[in-house]
Amino acid sequence: MLHITNGDLTAEKLRESDLPGHVMPWRDVLHEGPLPPTDDDEAFARRRADFIGSCGWGEADAVFDEFVVRDQMFADALVQRESVVLWFEHDLYDQLQLLQILTRVGREASRVPVDLICIDSHPEVASFTGLSQLSASALAGLFPSSERVRRDQIELATQAWLALCDTQPQGLAGIAAMDRADLPFLPAAIARLIDEYPSERNGLSVTENRTCALLAEEPCDPTTLFGRVQAREEAPFMGDWSFWRLVAGLSTGQAPLVQVVGGELFRYPPEESSMAIFGRQRLALTETGAAVLAGKLDALEVNGIDRWVGGVHLTADNDWRRRPDGRLQQRSRRNSLAS
Repeated sequence: MLHITNGDLTAEKLRESDLPGHVMPWRDVLHEGPLPPTDDDEAFARRRADFIGSCGWGEADAVFDEFVVRDQMFADALVQRESVVLWFEHDLYDQLQLLQILTRVGREASRVPVDLICIDSHPEVASFTGLSQLSASALAGLFPSSERVRRDQIELATQAWLALCDTQPQGLAGIAAMDRADLPFLPAAIARLIDEYPSERNGLSVTENRTCALLAEEPCDPTTLFGRVQAREEAPFMGDWSFWRLVAGLSTGQAPLVQVVGGELFRYPPEESSMAIFGRQRLALTETGAAVLAGKLDALEVNGIDRWVGGVHLTADNDWRRRPDGRLQQRSRRNSLAS
């Protein structure tokens, strides 16, 4: 039996339980960076590893090797007629991993039984955010509730994965608007992904807008800021390093929206030299940031953009915006300059 779950914390709890089999964390932040539209698992792993390496979250070749071993272990389980159990939760981070895994199950046309445990609450936890909050015994107690993955779930996951990796993101809104019981947490997760596109109003994603709004109230240190932004999430999904990378983006460019009080460059993990001073930094909104937050300036027109969301590379010439109705629309360069 192979147990697959979202990360190391939950994997360790599963290993501590009395459940039989091997445990494997999936380990990829799929809401960050490029998701190339390819069925070549090795090429996909290479692209993901290069991105993770560019963020400083790991050495690219080592990450690539980990992905290759992971993918091979999963493929072997599907071929060797082992049973597979998927352990995931409701948030964006987990739902994207689940899409990738179920798409691969469908592609392999495996007859190996694949079971799914996917929850958004648990009686042991008053404010549930993830499986890692549960004890080893509580996780083992969930095992009897696992359900066999059905063909309709695989088909929906494949449809959503293709929309996610597409270079044209219009299909995402349709997934977000679905009312489907087969993958009940998927629509909200995809809607949250759409929220990470720049808004028509000021060019900020929802996370960026919340960050600027909190700093408009008062300056604060990076760790406190991360906690406050996460507290506004219905289903927290973003890790601290991902968040601080976002803050670093807001603090750079021709006219930064965020700055360190005192004028120093924002320093954050994983830079080893930054660790000693990281927690002492206090972040504040700049005048430009305040103007963007108020909708008087557009963040992308001020500082540009070079960011991936799924298969879409957001640039000045590929300017996709989130409309108030949750749909995505590409702005022409001419309209952007004229607005």
